[in-house]
Amino acid sequence: MGGDVLRADSFLAEILGRPAYSLDWPQGADTAQRIAAALRGLPGQHFVYAKTSPEHCAHLHILEELGFRLTDTTVRLRKELDPGARQPLDARVRPARPADSEAVAAIAASSFRFSRFHLDPRIPRAQADLIKARWAGNFFKGLRGDSMLVAEQAGEVAGFNLILFAAGGAAIVDLIAVAPKHQRRGLGRALLRATETARDGLKAIKLGTQLANLQSLAFYQSEGFQLVSAEHVLHHHGADAP
Repeated sequence: MGGDVLRADSFLAEILGRPAYSLDWPQGADTAQRIAAALRGLPGQHFVYAKTSPEHCAHLHILEELGFRLTDTTVRLRKELDPGARQPLDARVRPARPADSEAVAAIAASSFRFSRFHLDPRIPRAQADLIKARWAGNFFKGLRGDSMLVAEQAGEVAGFNLILFAAGGAAIVDLIAVAPKHQRRGLGRALLRATETARDGLKAIKLGTQLANLQSLAFYQSEGFQLVSAEHVLHHHGADAP
């Protein structure tokens, strides 16, 4: 459904229990009409998400008029790396092993409050937690990520850093978290800095966080990351959706 306007998202559909889609912005002067037509073709229970730059206020207004609601503003940050200034790997950090899968999923399920799923009042907290748990767990199934680092504390896995490798020698921090009971011990900082060691020849690290998460934003800036872009994220729930 939706032709070239909506792209099915099977990962979210399975967790939310209804068809889920991402919006691909159509080109041309009839943008609003094409999106509206695609939405009319969906079943009553559905979920659609869209992303747009703050520069494009017209896009934001179109989506709002079609029933989308602003859920999150994501900020993107980047840090250029100096190969000669790489810091030594913290002794508490190591590559993930298959046996870490349950611990990593549990951390992911309990460590997020500001994701767009957690901020959406129409998505139950249990579903938002499950999205993060399965997102991290997919690394161990070979479905998500190129590398993962974990941090240990008191003999147990206390945090993780899921990493993607991009063109141009960049590493992307896809998902990073420390279990609540192990926070404020420098593990998040150790995991973030260890990104530099995930692959030889890295030139930059990229990541994103929510504008609402001021603590994380300040933390990344303290580590030398600079803001490079932002995007609004909007959700559309079908009229018959919970």
